[in-house]
Amino acid sequence: MKLQRAHNLCVRFVSNVRKYDHITPSLEAIGWLKLDKKRNLHSLLFLFEILNSSIPSYLSSRFTYLSSHHNLNTRSRHETILTIPSHRTSSYSSSFTIAMRRLWNSLPASISDCRNKIQFKRKLTRHLVRVMKRRLKHKIIFVCALVFVLWINSFLYSHYQEARNDSTHEEVYNFPDIEMEPIRGRKNIIFLETLCAISPNEISSTGLLLTKRQACSIESAAKWNPSSTVHLLYTCSMNGGMEVTSSYIRQLFKYPNVKIWKLDIPEFLKGTPLEGWDFHGELELCTSMAARTWTWMSSLEELGGNYVGKENPQTLSSCVLSMSAEVIGHEVAKLCVEDTLKDFDGGSWNHNGTDLITKVLKQVCGVDKVSLNHSVPSNTAKLVKYQIRRTCMACYYTRSIVEKMSPETCRGFKILSTEVFTPIFYYQWKMLFRSTEIQEVMDLMNLSYGVHMWNFLSNEGNVNLLIQQPYGLLASHHCPLVYSNSDISF
Repeated sequence: MKLQRAHNLCVRFVSNVRKYDHITPSLEAIGWLKLDKKRNLHSLLFLFEILNSSIPSYLSSRFTYLSSHHNLNTRSRHETILTIPSHRTSSYSSSFTIAMRRLWNSLPASISDCRNKIQFKRKLTRHLVRVMKRRLKHKIIFVCALVFVLWINSFLYSHYQEARNDSTHEEVYNFPDIEMEPIRGRKNIIFLETLCAISPNEISSTGLLLTKRQACSIESAAKWNPSSTVHLLYTCSMNGGMEVTSSYIRQLFKYPNVKIWKLDIPEFLKGTPLEGWDFHGELELCTSMAARTWTWMSSLEELGGNYVGKENPQTLSSCVLSMSAEVIGHEVAKLCVEDTLKDFDGGSWNHNGTDLITKVLKQVCGVDKVSLNHSVPSNTAKLVKYQIRRTCMACYYTRSIVEKMSPETCRGFKILSTEVFTPIFYYQWKMLFRSTEIQEVMDLMNLSYGVHMWNFLSNEGNVNLLIQQPYGLLASHHCPLVYSNSDISF
């Protein structure tokens, strides 16, 4: 390669060609060969000498013509074809005796028949230059064809998008039609979007702000639970209204059971034990806030009420919480609020979620207490490793405790298995984006009502709509409106 670069520099100097211009046309113009072709030229000249002078004898004895073995008509062009012995190893295949036989047999008859060395060299050089030109033309044709195919694909896709948008004229929803505060006692599924919980949205013309995966979570819940009202409690100001909201978000309101409610957190906390809590001050210290995304795959009504799922065989999950307004559900919710007031820790990933619900339910269920408190590293870059290590440390102590939790010991509050909401564990999240593991992922979700996407870890994992991936297949089936109104990535 270094010698070829030096050769190319010489050609550029002679032909006055710029650094980044193609060198092959200049080689053709001055009649020079590339170094690999130059090596072939000298090797074939050497073979020509061997075949015509039988010198040296130890080499000439290795080369025999096919016609010397039999007189059958084997459709060979004539008597200049050399026999190629059988060979198995790549090193022997690239040796002089084998490689040169192939090169010689590939020459046109007008060259291999030649007996004059000067004429042979002249014809061979012209032949190699023509071969180099043909290859360049083939490359140019291939590149042009590829560019044309990509252009056609882009053209058709843009027209498809325009046709789809024209055929599915969207209704612009007014706020009174879709705004509704959750009503106590009704079947409510509540999503909480906290993007602007600390800092208000000061960007104009943004509309309702949701990622595609958040929108997919809401649509899948609305699709599979038509008798429940799906509420999105959002904290951002919808500057510009629904008119400037992304198309995939507006699709959500084609479901009559999807409602939104602007959440004023200080106002919402009035009259509750959290009214005097320094909400903004505590959240500003948080180092581990992340949106959680799900794909729902079945009606939650089959599960009844008052339940929490396991995040893994050892710990409980705070991602899906079902609590009724009466008796045990109200008691669990009250204990969670009281513990938040006393022991909120914004620097820990699990402390205010997984650890909190586990601690409260251990108290409700009357099982042994186990301390899960550990010092939190100040370096946020180490936070994920710390949380994983911490979870593993707690596994030994927590497994037997979680196994003891049942509706009987927990006064009717249910602890659901990992298959229900978290069939994919946090360390397996990459499976959702691998096209080679579709069947394995689908088998894991046979008994699931929803799939946790582990957004804190997978938020940079992209779904290409042109390639089949497990998450893409889930989204296309369980949130079809959001999925079909997304661009090439999801």
